Order: sequence, then C-alpha cells, then structure tokens
Amino acid sequence: MSTQGPFPDSAISGRRILILDDELLIAADTKALVTRLGGIVLGPYARVRAALEAIQTHPVDGAVLDINVAGVQSFVVAEALEARRVPFVFCTGYGRDSVLPRFQHAPVVEKPLIPELFIAALADALKAGKARAES
Repeated sequence: MSTQGPFPDSAISGRRILILDDELLIAADTKALVTRLGGIVLGPYARVRAALEAIQTHPVDGAVLDINVAGVQSFVVAEALEARRVPFVFCTGYGRDSVLPRFQHAPVVEKPLIPELFIAALADALKAGKARAES
C-alpha cells in the first residue's frame, strides 16, 4: 500500500482525528499520514489535559493516543472518548501489555509506526465505530 495521497475514498478522509503524543517527530509523522489520507487533524496535543479540553470543545470522529504522555497515562482520554462513542487507536512503544484490561478491545499500533499498519488500524477503528453508531 502506498502512503502517497490523498485518498478521497479512505475511511479517514474528512474525519476529525485527534492526536495525543508528546514525541514531536512521531506526532508530526502521524499528523502527516492522517492529513495525506484526507483527515482533519486536531492537535497534535502533547498533554493529556489539552486533549481532554479539545474533546470537550471540538467534534472528534476518531483519535490516536500515545499511552504515556509526559509521564501521564492517557487512559482518562480513552474514557472520555468512549463516553462519546468515539473510536481510538493506541500508539505506543510499550506494546499491548501496557493497555489496561478495560481497553483491550482497542487497536494497538507499536512505535515506531509502520504507516500501512497504522493506517489500517485507524481505518478499521473508524469503520467499526461508524457501524456501532448506525446500529
């Protein structure tokens, strides 16, 4: 799969995707991937509190969450997203074992990101979220 774009028929195209990651280069790469696929990026945010404020003040269709953000776990952001029925993907260097049991259903993409795996995980999460919303 090529990551050159844009891809107007992508599940990501036109969707508002919040990015929470405190690693500048990874956040920039993630933003570039989402943007190339036609997504609208909120952030990237480098602090949990800023992401929570964004969720409360902006419509969000999906999210990409680093688990450890400046020494704070992002599970409170995942809870806020679930309360709004917004799908999300965890991106972490710590692997699936770092995900709380409550969130084991969420896709996990390991860092460093492999673009094709990241894109597939985010697209699948958005499609599943849309299917849940329509049922």
